[in-house]
Amino acid sequence: MPFTWSRPGATKKGAEPPPTGDAGSREHLVCKGLYQVLEKVFLEPKPEVLNLGPLCGDTVAYLGGKGSRVHIGEFTPPRPMPEREAGKPPPSPEPVHLPYDDEAFHLVLAWDLVDFVPPECLPAFGSELRRILKPGGRLFLFSQANQARTSPGPARKEVFDTPGRFRILDPSHVRLEKVTDENRRRRWVHPNRDLERAMKGMSILGIHLLRNQLREFTAVRT
Repeated sequence: MPFTWSRPGATKKGAEPPPTGDAGSREHLVCKGLYQVLEKVFLEPKPEVLNLGPLCGDTVAYLGGKGSRVHIGEFTPPRPMPEREAGKPPPSPEPVHLPYDDEAFHLVLAWDLVDFVPPECLPAFGSELRRILKPGGRLFLFSQANQARTSPGPARKEVFDTPGRFRILDPSHVRLEKVTDENRRRRWVHPNRDLERAMKGMSILGIHLLRNQLREFTAVRT
C-alpha cells in the first residue's frame, strides 16, 4: 500500500558533498549519479519523491530531512510471458501499471526493480516511469551488468532473487541490503540498449558501472 511521509520542519539544503571516513568504506557503493540527481532535485521547494521497492526507514528519513515529500510504493513485477502453444495465438505480455497520477514526481528511485521485469515488459515499465515523472523529473535505477555488454540477450543461467533494500548513507553512498523473502523471482540481465529503448521519452544522463557489477542509470524526462 503506497503511503506518503515528510518530516515537519525539515531544513532545505542541497545534496551536501560526500564526507570522508566510514561512508566511503568498501562495504558501501559509491554512486556519482545519485549525487547528481539529488543535487538537482533538492533545489525544488518541496520535491515529490517516489521510493519504489522494499522499505528502508533510513532512506525515507534522509529524503524527508532534506525537505522532500516521500512516497513509498511497492511494485510487483509482471510474470514472464508463457511460451506460445502450437495452434494458438501468441500470448501477450502482462500489463504494467504504477498507481500514481501523471507527472506526479520530481524523482523516482526505482533501485534494482528493472532487473525483475521480463524483457518483453521493459517498454511498458519504462513508459510508466516516464508517465509519472514531471517534465524535467529525474529517474535513478540500478541494473545488474553481468554479460550485459557482451551478450545480445538475457543471461544464459537463470537466477532467482529478491529486490534489494537500498539505504542512503549520504548523497553519493548507498548500502545494499539483501531482503529475505521466499517469493523469489527471475532476475534478468538487460543489455544497455534494451534499457535505453525502454526509457523512450527520457534522456540518459549517465551510465556508471560499479565495483559490484551493478550499473547505475540516471535519466531525465524530456
